[in-house]
Amino acid sequence: MKNTYWTTLLLGMTAFLNIACEDETGTPDDSNLTTEEWIVNFLHTEYLWNGEAKEKTPDYSSPENLFYSLLSLKDGKTGADGTHYYYSYIEKNNATKAIDTESTYGFEFVLYNIVDDSGSLGYYYARVLYVLPGSPAEKAGLKRGAWITAINGQEITSQNYESLLNGNGISIETHSSNFNLPGTTLTLPASIAMDENPLLLDTILHANGQSIGYLVYNHFKTGIGDDADDHTYDDQMADAFRRFKEGNVTEFVLDLRYNGGGYLSSAQQLGSYLVPEENKTDIFCYLEDNRQNKDSYPFINRGYNLGLSRVFILVSDQTASASEAIINGLRPYTEVVLIGNTTEGKNVASIHEEHGEWAMQPIVSRVYNCNEESGYENGFTPEASLLCDELDPNENSTLFPLGDQREYMLAKALGIIQGRTPSALSTKSHGKGTLPAYNSLARKQSNAVLLH
Repeated sequence: MKNTYWTTLLLGMTAFLNIACEDETGTPDDSNLTTEEWIVNFLHTEYLWNGEAKEKTPDYSSPENLFYSLLSLKDGKTGADGTHYYYSYIEKNNATKAIDTESTYGFEFVLYNIVDDSGSLGYYYARVLYVLPGSPAEKAGLKRGAWITAINGQEITSQNYESLLNGNGISIETHSSNFNLPGTTLTLPASIAMDENPLLLDTILHANGQSIGYLVYNHFKTGIGDDADDHTYDDQMADAFRRFKEGNVTEFVLDLRYNGGGYLSSAQQLGSYLVPEENKTDIFCYLEDNRQNKDSYPFINRGYNLGLSRVFILVSDQTASASEAIINGLRPYTEVVLIGNTTEGKNVASIHEEHGEWAMQPIVSRVYNCNEESGYENGFTPEASLLCDELDPNENSTLFPLGDQREYMLAKALGIIQGRTPSALSTKSHGKGTLPAYNSLARKQSNAVLLH
């Protein structure tokens, strides 16, 4: 058992909070409990739906079965196929690596199941969402928007698509959106461990005489590696907003479409730049546990507040946790214009606990804004005229580079800024011949955030 309890929001990594029984030194002590007693005791006392846990019939056949037998269906989501997945989880210690330092080729993609001329599902294509600077994929020449149609000379299948994530090197066939033209074969060198910089792109765009800040922010992550005291990325965020401030930015587009969450402190800092000047040290959010105890978390002001009256936020179904806390936390203070499609809907918090060879992370609290609003368990949905899906091949055939003013979702924000009124989109399904089967970003959605 570690000496400190780890409290975590479903916003992205891991966090501190002492909230359980303590010994005489003030340190929680459950070292004398069996694994089964530890699981039951914690879920019966600290779990957000502990009343339901107490009424469940425990399954003692294994620690995993015991843990999940006590969880509430309010925990997590039920997918379109009827399968329920929980935000709370249990696993063996060190069962997985931190996502930011895993071995990777350095690109993210969405996988489509292709419908052939007979109407049967069979092979797959992958569409590249973005490529990390300095990665094996970038060195091989892979670009955002490319369609990958083959791996090592073979069709992509449900058995081999994961080889696009990492490995000892791979050959891929790529196409533009015109599949009638010959493809290009790229050879990617072996995957490497990368600590992904969450600030993928920051720039100032100029349109109709206006200076518009644009930030692609893909994780709420304070610094390099798992060191809670490293603030490299938070410092880079501050530096980016210094440039925005010095560039006299009057409108701002925050791109969170690929952001599955992160550290709450980074969200507090980011929010302080985007709220009106007079609110930059006000309450960002509250956390409430099953005893109705509430802890408040203010914006973290590091200067460079932009003095905005509104902010545009680009979102997708991969936008979750800390990203949604930003939306919820800013709304009481300023106009938030959402562009994209409905977000995940993670408005809860969890604790990371370890006992012997086991680690669990159950939900322990709910996230509210300063108006005590937390009703986004079904996600945030943009208004009808701003609903759009960059991943629908019928709706958006070309993925321009991020930051390009022609880029699908960014162009919609720039259109509003320049005074053009968006028209409502007709309801569309994904393009004929394609069904989305997997999004590599899903593996980056974790349900913990480091509270400082």
